[in-house]
Amino acid sequence: MLVKAQSPQSAPSREEHGPFRDLYDFCLRIDGRKANRRVVEALVRAGAMDVFAQPGESIDAIRGRLLSELDAALQGAEQDAHNAASGIADLFGGPGAVQATLHRAAAVPHALTRRERLDAEKEALGLYLTGHPLDDYLREIREFCPSRIADLKVERGNQVVAGLVVSSRTMRSRRGDTLAFTVLDDRSGRIELSVFADVYEQHKTKIFKDAILVAEGEVQPDEYSGALKMRVMQLHTMDDARRRFADCLQIDVSCDGVSRDFARRLKQLLEPHRQAACPVAIAYRSQTAEGRLVLGLDWRVAPTDALLHSLRSEFGVGQVGLHYRRSAA
Repeated sequence: MLVKAQSPQSAPSREEHGPFRDLYDFCLRIDGRKANRRVVEALVRAGAMDVFAQPGESIDAIRGRLLSELDAALQGAEQDAHNAASGIADLFGGPGAVQATLHRAAAVPHALTRRERLDAEKEALGLYLTGHPLDDYLREIREFCPSRIADLKVERGNQVVAGLVVSSRTMRSRRGDTLAFTVLDDRSGRIELSVFADVYEQHKTKIFKDAILVAEGEVQPDEYSGALKMRVMQLHTMDDARRRFADCLQIDVSCDGVSRDFARRLKQLLEPHRQAACPVAIAYRSQTAEGRLVLGLDWRVAPTDALLHSLRSEFGVGQVGLHYRRSAA
């Protein structure tokens, strides 16, 4: 999504000198007193600088590169403006030197993760602009949480619900215990979670705005609002939920995708996440044979976002996935 840069001074500057060419040109031509570092960084995080994309760059790569260039662009523009105001010609500086500095700053690019990009948009704009944090998890969530919030019904026994925390408040009981009332949204609807003292004390660090949570508990009617609510028995992050519900982490490989150093690369990626509970399976397929190998107990892992991201970056997004039990509750 490309959005043209806007600022109080930008329209007259564009009319006089043409469109902004890059981040340095933008910093050079605007009033630094009105668009300081915090303002320009917010513009980058909000997507207003996406127009400075280089060929083939993704949104996350654009914003990561621009953030890495920001200090050099601001300092170079400030120095050039000072020299111009003083009538000084910098024999060793100027735009060429600044561009070289920008290239060095972006020599080791750090593309934002999708969640970093969305969190930055929310911080800058108050809303998610180019996606929603739940989008990356909805398909996975449905594996162990088949019911959307909009489809929940009052039933005896525990049910599972997942969503994004949109609000949470705490209060004291008459006994002095802390309770929490947390609202989850899964894009189909919302439900309030009643988290009583014993559960709250165990899970309170997980409850914060914009966290993705998975709750197990009893769905009940809310006599005051007429909606449904849940009395929570267990509360999980996505990493917790994977450990709770996943049967295994599976990597699919083909004869074309197995290199001579496959075992070394796999070991290097799994090593930091070992000594946990989730089995790892390798499913191999060629034109003439197929098989499935489950790694030994020493190679069980914690199936975190970090591990899944590294495996998918190495072997392909569609080649790495978690297998779940169909019934979670």
